[in-house]
Amino acid sequence: MPVYEELTGKKLEQRDIFVTCDGEQRKVKIDVLRRQLRTGVLSGDLPALVTTGYDDKMWYCGEGTVADMVAAWEAAPLESYERQDVKRMIREFDLPEYQVASNAEYSDLRHLYERCTKYHRYIGWHDQEFKRLTKSGTKELVLTLDTEDPTWDASEGEERFVEEVRKRLPHLVRNVREQTGRVEHVKEVELHRKERQYLTDTRNNLTNFPHKDLEIEVKEAGIVRIREIKGKVRDGSMSPETLVRYRSDKDWVELGEFLDEWIKKRATIKQLDYLTVLQKQHGINAEIAVDCLRKEISERIAALVAKPEGSELGS
Repeated sequence: MPVYEELTGKKLEQRDIFVTCDGEQRKVKIDVLRRQLRTGVLSGDLPALVTTGYDDKMWYCGEGTVADMVAAWEAAPLESYERQDVKRMIREFDLPEYQVASNAEYSDLRHLYERCTKYHRYIGWHDQEFKRLTKSGTKELVLTLDTEDPTWDASEGEERFVEEVRKRLPHLVRNVREQTGRVEHVKEVELHRKERQYLTDTRNNLTNFPHKDLEIEVKEAGIVRIREIKGKVRDGSMSPETLVRYRSDKDWVELGEFLDEWIKKRATIKQLDYLTVLQKQHGINAEIAVDCLRKEISERIAALVAKPEGSELGS
């Protein structure tokens, strides 16, 4: 195996570490290796090989025992960006002002931060059952539980944390009335969001509508041009729910649906212009309806393109 570099403790974070245990080789990241050494999962005298992948080859970086690897990594000083990260993590969860000067201390702080983040988000995802738990409150509960039992979240940590919130912070647990109110509030917020989006989509479709002078019928209000509608929506005399139709033999539909369907399914200006040119070339004087479906007008265009000039369809 070719040699890649002289290994340093700091570079262990970017290297592959293979530990041989009971005749089996495992690939372990350095921070995981450290936790497994501290908890007794791995023995410190187990052999470890450090490699890296480069140019489609595996390169040798160093070897030693698990204890040697962990000790070298722990003693490595922090980079400047890591010191900035320390300040960010402490500030975000209002953590104690830990003196973090080595990889070991940085790893411990990062592990605590990641656990606090995970539990804070988990409670937030269950906001139907729980009121808002602050990040500072999350930190306080996590540190309390760590003091009582450092292994409390070794497995199923989220569920255990929820149990502790119910037991220790009962004021954050919503009663049946509050849960029902929360559900209704979420529904109301979602309804308002959809209404706002419907209004936004309607305005955008009015802006992008290809036939600004097209006249449509508004139920109980008469004929109106498309270019006039945006002002009416703005002054409240029309809304996305206003019933309209283009042809008198069609059903009434909401303005928002009418515009959306036209933009997505009706013939484009380019299609109409192209068909007009083709019809002239073939001596066809048939009127082209602006509300033709795109599929229909595409078929008409294809049929004319396939015919020689001067012949009419159906001849």
